[in-house]
Amino acid sequence: MLKIVGKTSAYARLAIAVPNGAGAVPLATTVSGQFALTFDDGSTELTTTLLDTLKSKGAKATFFVNGLNYRCIYDMADIIKRIVADGHQLAHHTWSHPDLTTLSDAQIIDEMTKLETAFRKIVGKVPRYMRPPYGAYDDRVRAVLGTLGYKMVLWDIDSGDSLGYSVSQSEQVYIDNSNYPAPHCALNHDPHSTTVNDVAPFAIDLLQGKGYTLSTFGQCVGDTTGWYKETTTPGTRDNTWVC
Repeated sequence: MLKIVGKTSAYARLAIAVPNGAGAVPLATTVSGQFALTFDDGSTELTTTLLDTLKSKGAKATFFVNGLNYRCIYDMADIIKRIVADGHQLAHHTWSHPDLTTLSDAQIIDEMTKLETAFRKIVGKVPRYMRPPYGAYDDRVRAVLGTLGYKMVLWDIDSGDSLGYSVSQSEQVYIDNSNYPAPHCALNHDPHSTTVNDVAPFAIDLLQGKGYTLSTFGQCVGDTTGWYKETTTPGTRDNTWVC
């Protein structure tokens, strides 16, 4: 039984090598010339700046959102709506960012379904793609996520922002991995101001200059229509929109 803990590209590459079996299996980018910028742990007020940058540069991204981490998702509802409206991919990162391997099956289900409820209320969409916090999972976690209909996403490039990398160190990660047309998925965190204000704009310019199309993760695995496992009518804010 494999347990992967830690936010490094080496762990992600190891995870991608797990054989297919029952449950959610980590996906690897496959579409040549496509690069998936992904952002975890939001949303926060900084996400608005990131969305502005992406829009101005004609880039798409994927946002792995928590329910209650840096902010309460209901307080960030307008940003969640904009992520979808701007054509980015909204994805699941659990309600409170726990290591899923430490939870019971029932607790894992609660982490997933509690955030599903918030997504239904805010945007009327429940993501099909999820990323386990810390990249941590085992066969049991895969089985539970598979039962819930999820596809698992890890990464093969880590910007290092959550590890304390400086701006120049994170930029060097992108320089070292700008080997067009090889497809990649890069891990970033939008609650970090240096990621939003410095590293992301640099990475976008660098990668586009190399010829990459900055796409959603779904597009990078050839999926243009299956990003959400449920679509319904969004709700209206009421006294249940609290964390």
